[in-house]
Amino acid sequence: MSDQVESQRALYQDLVRSAQEVWLLADVLNCVGGSLPLAELGERVERGLRNVLPASRWSTVQIGLLDNLGQQMRTFEVTGGSVSRYWANVRAGALAAAEDLGLSVSFVVGGESGDASQAALLRRAIDERADGIAIAPIDAVALEPLIAEARAAGIPLIAFDAPPLAQTAALGYIGTDNTAAGRLAGEVLLRLVDRPGSVALSCDSLVAANGRQRIEGMVAALAGSSLIPLEPIEDRYSPERSERLAGEIVTRHPDLVAAFGACGSNGMSWARAMESLDRSAAPKLVCFDIGADNIRLLRQGVARVVVAQREYDMGYRSAQLLAELCCDHGALAAESFWTIDTGVDLVTLERTPWSVAFADYLLLASRHSLFEAMCAPPYSVPGERRASWLIGMAEVGQSGIVERQLPIAAGHLLRAMLSAGRPQIVSPTAAAYGAYPDVAAVRAAGRQTLVYVPLLVRGAPIGMLCLESDERDACPPADLALLERVASAVAATIATVRLFQQAESRAAELELAARRQELLLQTIMELSSPVVPIASGVLVLPITGVVDSVRADRMIETLLQAISEHRAQVVIIDITGVSVVDTAVANSLVQAARAAGLLGADAVLVGITPAVAQTVVHLGASFSGLTTRADLAGGVAYALARLGGRIVYDRPLPRA
Repeated sequence: MSDQVESQRALYQDLVRSAQEVWLLADVLNCVGGSLPLAELGERVERGLRNVLPASRWSTVQIGLLDNLGQQMRTFEVTGGSVSRYWANVRAGALAAAEDLGLSVSFVVGGESGDASQAALLRRAIDERADGIAIAPIDAVALEPLIAEARAAGIPLIAFDAPPLAQTAALGYIGTDNTAAGRLAGEVLLRLVDRPGSVALSCDSLVAANGRQRIEGMVAALAGSSLIPLEPIEDRYSPERSERLAGEIVTRHPDLVAAFGACGSNGMSWARAMESLDRSAAPKLVCFDIGADNIRLLRQGVARVVVAQREYDMGYRSAQLLAELCCDHGALAAESFWTIDTGVDLVTLERTPWSVAFADYLLLASRHSLFEAMCAPPYSVPGERRASWLIGMAEVGQSGIVERQLPIAAGHLLRAMLSAGRPQIVSPTAAAYGAYPDVAAVRAAGRQTLVYVPLLVRGAPIGMLCLESDERDACPPADLALLERVASAVAATIATVRLFQQAESRAAELELAARRQELLLQTIMELSSPVVPIASGVLVLPITGVVDSVRADRMIETLLQAISEHRAQVVIIDITGVSVVDTAVANSLVQAARAAGLLGADAVLVGITPAVAQTVVHLGASFSGLTTRADLAGGVAYALARLGGRIVYDRPLPRA
């Protein structure tokens, strides 16, 4: 029976690994868009690899991209403590809603105090007159005056993730029903634990309503049972304090049968505090949120259940409700308070009647990530793009992205790895690599294994996936195969996004060229049909080149405008520069003359060459009703005579 259980557990471990790989690849492919967030791509890959591969093995995970000349590599490395995907998922949901609904969403996280506190961020959002605000309040009491100020200023404000005060000026709450979720976790413990004893409880802060309410729900579920909840501890967002307090609880309570981490970072503290205990007799651990640490605990069998919130939906629906409130300002005066419970999932390594298997959970999450754009709702916000803020909770030890520029120098290991064009596992302590200058620093840092996986596009390297480990032989063949698949997905993503960027750039260039051409054509059209006043009541319209329908319309429009402006009585239309006159041109000239006549001006056609005259006769075109003269001088003389004027010279003209 034991062998069967172990075999089944191994099977679930394989399913989890496959599901995590699909999740990671979906995350990478989901980076494809109009612009390339290189830092975000690097963070997703690093987080995903640490979830799929044994995280303790890899000290460094980097993505590097070559410049156009292949002389520099731009690298991205995630630094700092391990942070769950929770807030990244909230942000992803909010940004997806922004794309679907036509919003402009700024997602930020703040702590309890300091310049980057939630209060400071909320103050800034109010001062900038945001169209809507959603906040996950750490200290609802301290933030309530600002929440009331926002509502008084006519800014819709809702709470998400953590509820506001019972008597609040906020318009609603979107997120987990934390009391119900805590009660559900307590019911799970009653299923898992078969002997009486103490239950340890912890959260990030008892001030924040979400953790406090989850513990209250847990205590309510255990009431009347043989499981006795201990006084809850709060780590105040400090991993060191969390581990110390958890260790003290485990030491002081040998009757401990279970532990409950009400917030995402609490589970690892209990796991470390229980490392020295016999696994078979260790307290049962239930924790909150699917993150890198809790995934690892679930795979190792340390955590029995993870209560997974639906944070993506939380972010999406928060932005959606803000959009609706922005369009309905009358809702600000409403007495109703919106409460939307986004729900939770109970996730276990294996499938049970009351939980979802972790592999199934990840596969569903990856499908959601891949196809979310295809399933966007038809709802949209009319009018201008609304600017909304979502303010989340900052996490202690939150990591960042370090960006560096590395030279690809001749004789360096990195250049040799790029030239090889295939994955390589390197032991930097081996004598064969002692001649490479860039290996010395790696060796001095205590690295024992280096892995280089090129990012290839049509066989040519565009960058490198680099991993460093302090362990020997840290990369078995199965892990290297996974890294190759990830590198292929990363390379395909980067290549696709670069194509998008090139297409967008080319489209912008073409649009600019089209605008310039349009302006040039407009200028040419204006210059091609100038109407020149030469005497009081006399205008000359010189025409050169080819006359098409567009130019003919423009010519007539310009002529009529000039007749009205100058109150002209005679218009001389000079076609000396027109080499070809067909039926369409002849009709245009007749239309111009008739239009001028309607405004009370006589039209005189001049400059008809012998060739044009023959063409007109051959076509059978008729200029009947039009006054014609041989040249411009004859036309001017006719116009002056028509108006009772003449040309007078002050001195005699020279004889020929």
